[in-house]
Amino acid sequence: MFPTKGGIFNQKLHLSQNSNATFYHEAGEEVYSGYLYKSPPTSLLRNMKSWKRRFFVLAKTSDSTHNLKYYRNDEKDSLIKSIDVSTITKLLNTCPMTHPAHDWICKSFKCSPCSVLLMNTENPKEKIHREYFLIGENSAEADGWYNALFQVQKKTRSMSQPLPPNMNDPKSTHHNSHDTEQMKLDDSAGESSPDLSSRESAASTEESLLDCVTKAFNDLRTQQTSSKEKETLREKHTPVEKEICLSLEDLNGVIFTDQAGKPRVSECRRIETTCLFHKGDQILAVNDLLTYTVEDIQMYLRKLNKHEVKLTILRPPDSIPFHSDHTY
Repeated sequence: MFPTKGGIFNQKLHLSQNSNATFYHEAGEEVYSGYLYKSPPTSLLRNMKSWKRRFFVLAKTSDSTHNLKYYRNDEKDSLIKSIDVSTITKLLNTCPMTHPAHDWICKSFKCSPCSVLLMNTENPKEKIHREYFLIGENSAEADGWYNALFQVQKKTRSMSQPLPPNMNDPKSTHHNSHDTEQMKLDDSAGESSPDLSSRESAASTEESLLDCVTKAFNDLRTQQTSSKEKETLREKHTPVEKEICLSLEDLNGVIFTDQAGKPRVSECRRIETTCLFHKGDQILAVNDLLTYTVEDIQMYLRKLNKHEVKLTILRPPDSIPFHSDHTY
């Protein structure tokens, strides 16, 4: 497959005996390791001699830090580079078809797009951007690496999310309210009130007007809520056909599988943004072209000339959106 003397790839996986490559356990400092072909800097991307076969190790350095290191060989006696996983800004488990180098990589290395990973890194301090293409022996190896990096990224981000600030201090609010009321009483103590009745009348008129506006607003909000509840109730009991417009890049991380003879969305691995799909969404058409299998979807996506795509889906009742609390 690859123009080197290395032969097939040798991959060391730290897996439990009853699990697939998707799930792994940490063995000491090392989480995942194996050989991958690594792209050179962008200026040398189309120079095949600049591509190198390296031994990669995903290692845990602390409770919240992981590094992706690569060496010349599996003896790990010559470290070339160590990448902090937190600097990875993009991770795609298939080589994006819109990337200028997509066709060249697949033809030159005679590999499937599913065996190619695209990884972007950014060093915030040095403001250095780097794009890596990593090629596995097959799609299973590329998917194994994607799962390992994805799980580490997900864990790191969940641990680094700050707690929401406490915007309201009940004691402070109560104290300020009390002080304000006391100030009002002090200010009004020495005032005469010849126009008190007229001020009370004006205040009463303002309160009546405010009550009318508030009631109208509440009525409108109730109508909108009722409409949404009816739509939600309808979706819970009957399949609903929808159209979703999104970019090709948004589809990276969305996994389609044939279930009961229909192409459906089985998994969404995007962690940067909210996924638009629900588990089990059936793909009826791609840009109004009917689809019957996952191969149909992949064929239509490969032939797209635009970056945007419209998917017509059939959403089953009681479906659960990805990235909700019930999907983990």
